[in-house]
Amino acid sequence: MLTRGDAYARQLTEATSEVARTIERLGDIAWQATTGPEGWTAAATAHHVASIIELVAGLVQMIAQGRELPIFTVEILDGQNAEHARPFAGCSKQETLELLETNTNAAEQMLRNLTEEQIDRTTIFFDQPITNAFMIENVLIGHAINHEKSISALATTA
Repeated sequence: MLTRGDAYARQLTEATSEVARTIERLGDIAWQATTGPEGWTAAATAHHVASIIELVAGLVQMIAQGRELPIFTVEILDGQNAEHARPFAGCSKQETLELLETNTNAAEQMLRNLTEEQIDRTTIFFDQPITNAFMIENVLIGHAINHEKSISALATTA
């Protein structure tokens, strides 16, 4: 029987597989080009996607366990994201693809182990009540989908 956790794991796999395909399509110039929405190199944006999976999966696990999340603000996240973008602006595709695969595999396993109760559990995120399902759908999976679009826009660059 396919559980909601299994379905989420499949959705995450689909989203990150698309990110991986996009990374592989990028030429060297496009890999170093700046994405429109983020203002980072494609390399930094892709590395951000790969690394954030582990962080968000940890938040999903915290919600599943009934623990409170740390306080998040847009300013805090923007600052952390900018700090991450600098050192990874020139990272390699291979490094990024390996991190994407490692973190996706771990997150998939965690998702498959969630109970329905854990998926439906609520918490406060950005001062708003949300369910763990919202975190999974919109932050864990949706984050990869949204950033893939901006990276993909560079795929036509040589």
